[in-house]
Amino acid sequence: MSLLKTAESNATFESDDVVTSTKSAAESASAAPAAAVPAPQTPVATAPQSPAAVALAQARDAFDQFRNALPVEYNTLDQIIASNGNFVERETKTVLGDTVHFDLLSFQDSFVVSPEDDNAPGEIVRYSNDGVVCSDGTDVKEHLDWLHQNGYPKARLKQRVVVVGALTSAAKTDKFNGQLVQFDLSPASRTLWQRFAISAAYGLTTGRVTAAQVSKVKAEALLKSRGNDTYTVASFSTAG
Repeated sequence: MSLLKTAESNATFESDDVVTSTKSAAESASAAPAAAVPAPQTPVATAPQSPAAVALAQARDAFDQFRNALPVEYNTLDQIIASNGNFVERETKTVLGDTVHFDLLSFQDSFVVSPEDDNAPGEIVRYSNDGVVCSDGTDVKEHLDWLHQNGYPKARLKQRVVVVGALTSAAKTDKFNGQLVQFDLSPASRTLWQRFAISAAYGLTTGRVTAAQVSKVKAEALLKSRGNDTYTVASFSTAG
């Protein structure tokens, strides 16, 4: 917030600040106090980072080269999701099986404004790359408010991850081998992706894996349970 002064207050301030002196220049000079000598600055000691911490930060940066390397929209490529213990291509419902291998090319944050209702029409779902503005130009908060006011009180913004890769093999079909695909990861799978990213970065620091091996990824679809609900998550590891 900027602060504005009126012309009158500026003029008053300036006139108060101007003093007419009747002393000579020599008298003024002799009366002037000696310039203060600044005190020497004591350097602030900082604890040096351990070699392990430095190496881990460098390795994390190396893995981060894949972030937004090949940005995609919601359905730019064939979309792979984890469902019922398998990986499934969303549009054709082709089942790829519970294990796939791919060459990692890119990953990016993704947000979904979801009505949290399985019976809701697909057209009221919105997608966003930044969690602020939807891909169709709609304001995320405004669309959430609209959902809440139109029969979807559980609607919320969910953060996901989209991983782009070149599929090399799948347990149940070779239909997508050699093709670029995008994995749409749920919030639960996003957590496992972050775990993989940190583990891969640490593996680079210890020499357990090479940069080339980190880009060779194995993904597994795992069934999980929470109370009476069963759901599928995607887990990741280096394939090399």
